[in-house]
Amino acid sequence: GHGVGSQMQMVGDVNGDGKADAIVYFNGEWWVSLSNGNGFNAYQKWVEGHGVGSQTQMVGDVNGDGKADAIIYYNGEWWVSLSNGNGFGAYKKWVEGHGVGSQMQMVGDVNGDGKADAIIYYNGEWWIALSNGNGFNAYTKWKGDDIRL
Repeated sequence: GHGVGSQMQMVGDVNGDGKADAIVYFNGEWWVSLSNGNGFNAYQKWVEGHGVGSQTQMVGDVNGDGKADAIIYYNGEWWVSLSNGNGFGAYKKWVEGHGVGSQMQMVGDVNGDGKADAIIYYNGEWWIALSNGNGFNAYTKWKGDDIRL
């Protein structure tokens, strides 16, 4: 029954043990079922109030400590709740103005420094805000609209 009725379902290693855990999002509540290597343990609420009304919810290790953090996108604002291995801490704004009107928002380590960066796709353009471990830097265009399928 973990996640029935949730708006978003994700996997990520939130406690840093090398195993992907099951994470679900319900109207600002983040529930985690840690992997034991053979199944998922009972689910527990890791943070409440993070992302109510947000367009996108995701997980990624934005500070490079080996634990996936809870990230939300809300009208160009990126808010992060860092994992401490047992829960997600207080959420704070990491960047604003990045991705207003974009079709897709995501995170991934695009420069190979071990920290997930904020990525948006907007009408054939890819814009990146690199993580500095405490926030996302100013966003820049990494690829234009010259790619067509």
